Amino acid sequence: MKFVNQMTPEELITLSELKRNGPAHRPRERAQILLLSHDSFSISELCKIFGHHRNSISLVIDRWETMGIVGLFDDVRSGRPPIIRKEDLEKITDQIKETPRSLKLVIDEIGKKFNRFLSMSTLKRLAKKLGFTWKRVRKSLKNKRNQEDFDEAKLEIESLLELAKANETSVELYYFDGSCFSLTPNVPYAWQEKGMTIELDTARSKNINVLGFMSATGRSLVSYCFEDSVNSDVIIACFDSFAKTLDPKKQTFVVLDNAPTHKSNDFKAMIERWELQGLYLYFLPPYSPELNKIEILWRFIKYQWLPFSSTASMSSLRENLYEILKDVGGKYQITFE
Repeated sequence: MKFVNQMTPEELITLSELKRNGPAHRPRERAQILLLSHDSFSISELCKIFGHHRNSISLVIDRWETMGIVGLFDDVRSGRPPIIRKEDLEKITDQIKETPRSLKLVIDEIGKKFNRFLSMSTLKRLAKKLGFTWKRVRKSLKNKRNQEDFDEAKLEIESLLELAKANETSVELYYFDGSCFSLTPNVPYAWQEKGMTIELDTARSKNINVLGFMSATGRSLVSYCFEDSVNSDVIIACFDSFAKTLDPKKQTFVVLDNAPTHKSNDFKAMIERWELQGLYLYFLPPYSPELNKIEILWRFIKYQWLPFSSTASMSSLRENLYEILKDVGGKYQITFE
């Protein structure tokens, strides 16, 4: 009957440690086999415990006797040769960029160009390894804007932001914009049980228009809500109201876009009066929504913060929306840095 040779106390300690904390399952199991063999468990008993053939158990003992602790670890294996060669990865990257909405088309093209077949799961793993991720495509107005004007405005806003940070007691920076909310929901991503789909109520309804002044830190919001249409008179009234909340000892800069209501003659006629109150306007160049950080706030409200129950009725929408607007910077926070 075959048993492992008598082991020293040091060897027993080493095997016990490997059994508890070994880096992989196989070495841990082999250490346990040797310890049980040392405790007079026969090969037949070990076969029943571990579900291995006698030859496998015997080989563990033999490798220990001839090689010591090294014999418990698997030899390095060459593995299956890769389906895709390294020199082909750049071409596959280009192919995914060419047809980003359909990996099936990518698989077809790989088959034609490289004479190799990839499963969908393999290509998905490869795409992730190449730095791709599946996410929503976004609309963009970048091709319509003047890039030089955009870059200049970006630098000027960054300068205003640094000025506000360095002079908190005398300079403030806000972002102004408006958005509308209704019973027609924005459709976000969400975790859902397999075989189940979260369905959102939807209906035609009037809009709740929100105009907001958000601080550069995102920690405070002054908002105004209307269920009527928003025109220049409404915008002017909001700026008048906002100006009255400001510290007269501070210079307050407000970043806003070039909406028609912001460029009307009535609105422009008020700018000088607001400047006398310490309120200065910075107009963004056309097609530059990325520079107005309050746009991020609207996305958070619509896609993350408004509960799904908000689309059940106008009263539910009002209640949830007003609760969020009231607690921006508290319960509802955005971190820009």
